[in-house]
Amino acid sequence: MDNTEKTFWANIEKPDNTGDCWNWKGNQDSNGYGKLYVKGEFPYQSGMKGAHRYSWELHNDAIPDGMFCCHHCDNPQCVNPHHLFIGTHQDNMTDMVKKGRANKKTPWMLGNANNKNNKKSSKESKAIPKADLMRRLRAERKAAGLISWRADVTQSQAVLLTAYLKRLREVKA
Repeated sequence: MDNTEKTFWANIEKPDNTGDCWNWKGNQDSNGYGKLYVKGEFPYQSGMKGAHRYSWELHNDAIPDGMFCCHHCDNPQCVNPHHLFIGTHQDNMTDMVKKGRANKKTPWMLGNANNKNNKKSSKESKAIPKADLMRRLRAERKAAGLISWRADVTQSQAVLLTAYLKRLREVKA
């Protein structure tokens, strides 16, 4: 057992019931996620890692690049590998919305018809042509990420289309 693994186990509050959360008692970030210094094989591989990510890798396998280590239990301090799952950013956001943990002001949710805070029904939302929706959002100086979510296009398409619409306005003026 290396020093990182010893540190990992020393910072866990493990209850008697194995189905409960294993709470991390070491360093935490501002959101309550555990942080652990991991020494890599090479100096550039060393650094801070999420304790839940370390737990997943210790008990399972490496997390593929670009993937998230998510919590079924919604407890950021939990490092119980049975409470964790690997998913994309979208999987993580969908899980958050399903569990009702989404902030009412989270911009990427504003166009989601399943969001109870959305003022438009899904039929009304679909009735707005994408170009009109994008024009309106761009006029309100909304970011490309929000535009792409609301208009159901990729962020690259949103950037290109908003740039095109801007040039079109300049030509007409």
